[in-house]
Amino acid sequence: MIYKKIYLSLVFLVFSNVVLAQTAELDLARVQKRLDSIQSFKAELTLELDIKFIEMPTKQAKLLFQKGKPLEFESSEFVMLPKKGLDFTMQELFKYPYLVVDRGYQDKNGESFRQLSLIPQDRKADFAIATLLLDYKRDRIVQSDISTKKHGSYSIDMNYGSSDRSLPDSVTVTFEIQDVNLPIQYLSNKTDMEIDKKSARREGINEGRIYLKLSDYQIKYNQ
Repeated sequence: MIYKKIYLSLVFLVFSNVVLAQTAELDLARVQKRLDSIQSFKAELTLELDIKFIEMPTKQAKLLFQKGKPLEFESSEFVMLPKKGLDFTMQELFKYPYLVVDRGYQDKNGESFRQLSLIPQDRKADFAIATLLLDYKRDRIVQSDISTKKHGSYSIDMNYGSSDRSLPDSVTVTFEIQDVNLPIQYLSNKTDMEIDKKSARREGINEGRIYLKLSDYQIKYNQ
């Protein structure tokens, strides 16, 4: 009788884990489908850079996205951006087959979100693992922590305000300075930017942030 109870408990545990994994995959599939429906979009962009040894005034730019292509930026000013971390549609994550690992639920800002990790199954993928927080009620991503194979790790924190849109109103990208190709000499020639080169050499690896605010979206969806 005891063995039977143990056996039933194990069966229930395995069944529960399978159901949770399937639910996580279904939640992610809805998010992916929603993002995949975006054919293109344009948005006005305000950018602020937060790096200890660099001072750069707030910049304005236009953000352009065409499905299947990298994001593009148009600006009359010099704008410094990290190599990774600005793909709000997550098309790079979903480009190749991946495994989904359910991490359960996590609270953030008083709300509960589903946490899961993506592990690519194709060597062509440029990331090693990505952990996402899903707003499973509104089918969108609120945070992604991504470890790449060549450009270190970065985190994208997305805020949607009161909008039900699948694209964020504001974004914070956190990255490692050593993983951003900073042309220090070139930047130092810019009159609106100050760089403390001694501090840059002394500090070594630093964490930097970019704050983005997006407005005036023009979004085209698949027919």
